[in-house]
Amino acid sequence: MEKNILINSLNDNNNNITSKNKINFSTCEKILKNKYPEQEFIFVQYNIDNHNEKSLTDKVEYEVYNSYGEKVDLSVCNNVTINIIYKINKISILDIEKIKIFREKGIDIFNIEEDFFNDICFPYSDEASNSDMILTDRVSDIYQNFSLCEEGCDYEYLDIEGNSVKCNCNIKKKIDLKLKNQY
Repeated sequence: MEKNILINSLNDNNNNITSKNKINFSTCEKILKNKYPEQEFIFVQYNIDNHNEKSLTDKVEYEVYNSYGEKVDLSVCNNVTINIIYKINKISILDIEKIKIFREKGIDIFNIEEDFFNDICFPYSDEASNSDMILTDRVSDIYQNFSLCEEGCDYEYLDIEGNSVKCNCNIKKKIDLKLKNQY
């Protein structure tokens, strides 16, 4: 398991970090700066390679330190959601053409919450048989069951052209540098 550690000042808002994964920490950053106006903050991001074949992204951990090198308690950002844009590592295992075909129909085949997979009133006919496809078949035949976001995050969208996934995540108060198999 490889770890890639990136260090950046929050003043730079991750713009200078060369990372395959980008964290938008700006809302929490504002809260920290309001609470500690005299402090400067340092953002440390850990990218941990994920070799699970069902996961398309790496694990991302982060910590914030003040200018004295003390770890900052991020519980002040409890109700804040951050955006993480993960770079897709295994783009070659995806059926890009299938993704694009369904996207043109307004269907995200990575989002199991879509009406397409849950609402019997959502019409869809299989072009080969020209008959309506039942929900269980849609899930088993069309849904792309890959892990895109970490635990504590909600999937927002997959960007094929940008080779990335956007997830909305709760603030982590404690980091875990170990990679678990279920992610």
